[in-house]
Amino acid sequence: VGGVLLEVNGRSVETANHDTVLKYISEGPQPLTISFQTMRNSRGSLSSPVMSGYMTKQGGTGIVLKNWRRRWFVLRKDGCLYYYKAQSDVRPLGAIVL
Repeated sequence: VGGVLLEVNGRSVETANHDTVLKYISEGPQPLTISFQTMRNSRGSLSSPVMSGYMTKQGGTGIVLKNWRRRWFVLRKDGCLYYYKAQSDVRPLGAIVL
């Protein structure tokens, strides 16, 4: 979490779906050449939020009972829904690939 894959072996994957990226990786020469950009320092279009706001998500696993927790979610153009403990947080707790 925190980075965006831009290129694989010289091919742009900014708007490619997951299957296409895997195809580029499997067909490409070894070792792979990749280019990525961190979300923290990025100024590109992929880091721009499409939508953001508080939602609740089910948390807790194992011994702890599952409960609902309020989290700040940010949908970005990279196709991931990032979630944070609070709106002011810089590092996401996790991401959901859409």
